[in-house]
Order: sequence, then C-alpha cells, then structure tokens
Amino acid sequence: MKRYWVKGGNYTDTSFTTLAPGELEQQFGPFDSYEAAQKVWQGLAWQTVDDCQSYFTIQSVEQPDEPEFWVVGGIYESTSFDHSETEQSYGPFDSYEAAKKEWQRLAWETVDDANARFRIEEKQAGSGEEPEASTKLAYRVLTGPDDRNFCERVSAALADGYVLHGAPSLTTNGDQVIVAQALVLKQD
Repeated sequence: MKRYWVKGGNYTDTSFTTLAPGELEQQFGPFDSYEAAQKVWQGLAWQTVDDCQSYFTIQSVEQPDEPEFWVVGGIYESTSFDHSETEQSYGPFDSYEAAKKEWQRLAWETVDDANARFRIEEKQAGSGEEPEASTKLAYRVLTGPDDRNFCERVSAALADGYVLHGAPSLTTNGDQVIVAQALVLKQD
C-alpha cells in the first residue's frame, strides 16, 4: 500500500539541500491518499509563502499493510453504553502500546464519570475506514502532551477535513506541557 508524507522545513538557501542551523526536518503523515497529504502541504505552503527558504514536498512510500489501533468510546447517556452516535474515534496508532497510552489518558480524564467508557480496536491499515462506531463530529478537542504525537494527531485531523478553531490552550501537569486544540469540521 502506498502512503504519503509531507516533508521539509527551513533551509540555508534556495537549493533546499541543507537545513538551516538548528532546524530539524519536519514530517507530517503518513497519509493514505495523495489528496490528504496535499491538503497538509498546501497549509504549510501558505504558512511559509513569504519565506523563500522554506520548502515542503510530498513523498510516497510503499508500505505493507500493518494493523492500526484506534481508541473508541466516549461519554454515554447511560451505563448501558449502547448509544454509538456519541462515540468518538482517536487514532490511528501504529502500535497497541501507543493506543493504550491514549486509552489510559482518556480513562483517567473521565475516571469520575460512570457513563464514560473507552476501548481499543484493531483494523487493517489502508482499509480506508475508521472503526464502525465512529462518526465525524462537527466539533472536537484534541488534548495531550505537547509532543510530536500530538502534532501528528492534529495534522491527521486537518487532513481529515477539520480546521483549527481558535488558538491552542496550554497548561502543565508539573512534568510536561499539556496542549488542547479545538477543531471544527470544514463546511463546504
């Protein structure tokens, strides 16, 4: 299966061969389609339109189908947990361990709510489907440690048709910075 990445950054000159001092190559993805990668690429291109030394490209890589893991659940109307329209999907995660970390975060975040429940589901990568219980919500908020994984989750949501809704909020839990970013489904 072909997957797509958006790669680039700020370079020393317009030959785009050497990154500027202190810069690391930025990578966004993987995306299942060229169109999804192109949306992220366009956003980056417009963000850096006035900087002639910034350059991003779309690269494709052939990857074998591997399982992806999703965290599915939410706050239900009752402890029967039978209202699938309230469920949300978080992911995909490349490993069970990564999905488990998100599951733990969500479980601890809702530990005092008896109507909250989350589970981990596995599906084959590239099937083009989220777990069946998932529906796209008009509004969602992503939260987590301010790290690459959080940025990849936001990037995936942007590629999935969401747009940023306001500025991110930051706080700390004493050990690390925690960020929250609201997103809304783009209206065509």
